[in-house]
Amino acid sequence: MAYSKKERAIKALNASIRHWERMSQGKRRKMRNNTGYLTLETIGSEHCECCRVYDIKCHFCPVGQFNHSRGATFECGREYANAEAAYYNKGINSAMFKKAAKLEAIHLQRVLKYTSAI
Repeated sequence: MAYSKKERAIKALNASIRHWERMSQGKRRKMRNNTGYLTLETIGSEHCECCRVYDIKCHFCPVGQFNHSRGATFECGREYANAEAAYYNKGINSAMFKKAAKLEAIHLQRVLKYTSAI
């Protein structure tokens, strides 16, 4: 079954929201990254369903489109940048990272609502 552009975006966003909700709870699952290796889920394009679907072409990604509509210069947005900084500065199991991951999930829910409406 071929998905429409909107259905594909919604499916990818829902997967990304579930990913960030797991990350915010410290529940990482084993998955194949985009190079085919089995790893524990973490941050980055190799673990992002939107990046997989849009082949890291951010200008086609609903997250990049939404963030640019808000005037952001970074496609992934401030919420992702904060989660990334917490990951590198405090670690994936830190309270700071988990809070930032939750905020990223909330942000993606806003993107989903925006995408569903257009």
